[in-house]
Amino acid sequence: MIRMEGAIACKAVLEEEKREVYRLILDEKKKDRNLSYIRRLAEKRGVEVALMKRAEMDQLAQGKTYGGILLECGERNDEELILEKDRKKPYFFAYLEGIEDPFNLGYIFRTLYAAGCDAVIMPKREWAENENVIEKSSAGAYEKLPLITVKESILENLKDYGIRIITAGRKDAQDMYDCDFTGHVCIAVGGPMRGLSALIEKYSSQTVYIPYERDFKNALNASSAAAVMAYEVYRQRRGKVF
Repeated sequence: MIRMEGAIACKAVLEEEKREVYRLILDEKKKDRNLSYIRRLAEKRGVEVALMKRAEMDQLAQGKTYGGILLECGERNDEELILEKDRKKPYFFAYLEGIEDPFNLGYIFRTLYAAGCDAVIMPKREWAENENVIEKSSAGAYEKLPLITVKESILENLKDYGIRIITAGRKDAQDMYDCDFTGHVCIAVGGPMRGLSALIEKYSSQTVYIPYERDFKNALNASSAAAVMAYEVYRQRRGKVF
């Protein structure tokens, strides 16, 4: 069981309906419009609503900034990548690999969602113990973005649908600002320890690097690199009619 904390995370779980929800726990003395809305969402789904004293809730919560709202739920279900042949608006996917820190993963999801990403593709990993951290640091975007477990067949599908995989790296790389992101793309960003695997590089159409103003030898961390690339996709597509 996972215990989500705070209004933003709990509301996202209830709105998106991607997992089982067992119980909503509320501070018995707290009353505001946001809490009332979350309670209505839970009751509409037939979820048990429990009112507790704040001291009791403090014993259940990991942190102290949960705002008097906790939600007990299950893990996210695996989702399928559904592609449309006649889609007019270009797809924008992101492939993430080797992200170890749950805060960073949440920040990446927040940025990708804001920049218009359609779905995130990642290797399978057990995140249950950290999902509350990911959900909170993503401001609910972790729940809103479809999350696809990578298989080679999925990468084959991307290729068949003309979706270019553009990997972040240095070897044989093009300046990111000279790369065309206006068509169907999947940006791929790896973690600091191992980078991207041979599997994703096998399907890469282009490798790009993020240019620096200064002579700096160290790579940006994954959350920064994902943000820079995602917003270059957004910048190039901004205002275009597809």
